Amino acid sequence: MIKETVGEKVLLYFCAIGVLFFNRILLIHMQKRKRGVVLTAKGLEKFEKARYEFEFRENSGKRFTLEELSHRTNLDLLTIKKVLGGRKGVDKRTLEALFAAFHIHLREGDYSTPDPNRRQDWGEAVSVSSFYGRTQELQTLEQWLLGDRCRLVTILGMGGVGKTCLSVRLAELIQDKFDCVVWRSLRDVLPIHTFLANIIQFLSDEQEIEAELPDSVSERISRLIDYLKEMRCLMVFDNVESILQAGNRAGYYHPGCEGYGEPI
Repeated sequence: MIKETVGEKVLLYFCAIGVLFFNRILLIHMQKRKRGVVLTAKGLEKFEKARYEFEFRENSGKRFTLEELSHRTNLDLLTIKKVLGGRKGVDKRTLEALFAAFHIHLREGDYSTPDPNRRQDWGEAVSVSSFYGRTQELQTLEQWLLGDRCRLVTILGMGGVGKTCLSVRLAELIQDKFDCVVWRSLRDVLPIHTFLANIIQFLSDEQEIEAELPDSVSERISRLIDYLKEMRCLMVFDNVESILQAGNRAGYYHPGCEGYGEPI
């Protein structure tokens, strides 16, 4: 993992060792208005610790499935996914029931009310409701992003080792520290003009439309930076290797994707 410190904004790059592909990135953005409460990072850690102890004692150390969690807590599967996903609010009594099923109590600091003004757009981010482990990596990344206020963090690893899931879980844990959370996949590469316009429209709360944006990439990047100066943003780009040439070192883009080199 590689970090770069400075400023308020955070980019998280993920690269695949061997071909040196930039594979993921954390950016920033928006969310619809929410009701109810969500687990804080402290509350989620408390629950996961209790869950692990029960799994060790009663399930030979194997992870409880969502169905088993549903049966144990008397909560439906959708609710379990909401709680563990940390993106959608639920009734406080739901969290109390979840904690009680594992003989722990819900305290102040274990939950919070989502800010209705906070905006998030998770795009194609995968569900990590069954995510487990990687505690040390999560703590290190959280320290870099929040404690050290790093502006750029790169996670290196071979394909398939779980970089995407790790980044999603990290984003979920620290989302309440940012005004905006935005997730974008570059698997289906858009023209850089369209890509920038999409982000700008989101950050402007749809006040900007592509037809009225400047034509040049540099001017659109400047417009994007103007919005980023107004809020603390966490932005995530996945599958960044899609815009890079295979077999070359980082920095060589596929034909037609060279424009991505300017904002990245």
